[in-house]
Amino acid sequence: VRGTEGATSVRWSPSGTELLFPTLANSRSFRIASSGGTPTRVVDGNATDWGESGDILFIRGNALWRLPRTGEPTLVARPDSGSGETFGSAYFLPGDKDIVFTVNARDGSQQ
Repeated sequence: VRGTEGATSVRWSPSGTELLFPTLANSRSFRIASSGGTPTRVVDGNATDWGESGDILFIRGNALWRLPRTGEPTLVARPDSGSGETFGSAYFLPGDKDIVFTVNARDGSQQ
C-alpha cells in the first residue's frame, strides 16, 4: 500500500478498512486507509496490536501501553529493566479484556 514504506508488523483495523504500522526508523506508529493515502501518526512508540474495540497496544520507553479509541494512553506493564528485560510483543486476546505478551530476558530467551 502506497504510504507504508518502512513499515513493520502491519496490523489490520477491526473494520478491515485501515492499516496500523510502526516504523523502525523513528519508533512511531501510523494508520492509513487500506486503499492508500497519507499516513496519520497515532502514537510515538511501536504499535503491536489493534483490538476489536479499536484500542491499540504499543511499546514505548520499555513499557507496554494501551491507547483507547478515545482518550489518553494508560500503562499496562513494565518489565524489570534492572535485570535486562525488554518487551518482545503484545497482543489482545479475543474481546480485548486480556492481553498476552512476551518479555525478552538478558540472555535472549523469551518469557
